Amino acid sequence: MNVLPLCGHGAVARALRHRVGVLAGTWRPALIAGPFGAGQTEVARALHDESRRARAPFVQIDCAALPPMAPVDFVIQAGRAAGEGTLCLAWVEALLPRARDALIAAVDEGAFQPGMPVRARLVGTTADRAGLPKALDRVFAEAMTLPPLSARRADLSMLVVRILTSVPDAAEDQADAGTLAWLAAQDWPGDLTELAALVATVAASGMPLTPALLSAVRRRPGR
Repeated sequence: MNVLPLCGHGAVARALRHRVGVLAGTWRPALIAGPFGAGQTEVARALHDESRRARAPFVQIDCAALPPMAPVDFVIQAGRAAGEGTLCLAWVEALLPRARDALIAAVDEGAFQPGMPVRARLVGTTADRAGLPKALDRVFAEAMTLPPLSARRADLSMLVVRILTSVPDAAEDQADAGTLAWLAAQDWPGDLTELAALVATVAASGMPLTPALLSAVRRRPGR
């Protein structure tokens, strides 16, 4: 489970990895909730890779970007492409009503349309589970919630090291203890995605990660 949202030695990270392992052993539709930037789609991919469906396709669609004229057709085509793999519905709360109703009917009836059974495992991601229509929420028989970065500060050091390993020529010790403490003390409105982007941007410059430099980059317009 070598994906950023699941990294860490703390109790939260261990619990997340355990939950992914449990969900990977089932076939039932699963929902991955959490704040924006927490890494829901990465965890969805990890769930697929840890399951018996790992050799089958993993097809992800962004529900917020479905064409408004034919959202149902797009979901059906994605389901066909996923085969016996995983169909990941990213930001499922954004499904247009017609596509949402078609998805609910497909799960209830076991088929997207006559002659096309639902063979893929459905995994949805959301940043607003409380706002999901009840009929859609019940589609997902299993669920897990990714906590905000503020709830897993014990994992921050390992998260930063993991980010640094993804940057060419960056050293794992590019951030000293003082910098890690500064990072842990910050608020992260963009959660893990914001942390990763900031650390990777500064690390790619080849300069040491210092609170002053990180703070300056963070304040740049457009960030």
